[in-house]
Amino acid sequence: MKLCQQHLDQQLPAIKVGDSISTQIEQYFTRTPSFKANIHDCAQELNVSTRHLNRILSNEGTSFKTLLDQFRQNLAERYLSQTGMKLEEIAERIGYSDAASFSHAFKRWTGISPRKFRINA
Repeated sequence: MKLCQQHLDQQLPAIKVGDSISTQIEQYFTRTPSFKANIHDCAQELNVSTRHLNRILSNEGTSFKTLLDQFRQNLAERYLSQTGMKLEEIAERIGYSDAASFSHAFKRWTGISPRKFRINA
């Protein structure tokens, strides 16, 4: 019995009881490179099915894609305002294949280009 309990303790993610699913997913994003983050792996780490995770997020009024976009936006804004990293580097770090795709996403999130954001920061 003790061996089973130890095994279960090792398998369960280190998540505080009472954290919202959104908070738990944000913790997953923090531990996982953005280009590898996906709902299937996240659901597995949280010990729920993908379908159940989607249902929970829907009940919270959000989606996995929305949470991932918010996480990427926050990282991008931090990189743009606090570092001199090139757009290509930032794009790669947050999970985009090129600077153009990143720039389009950033403009969709904020209404301005990454270059303008950096100038205003």
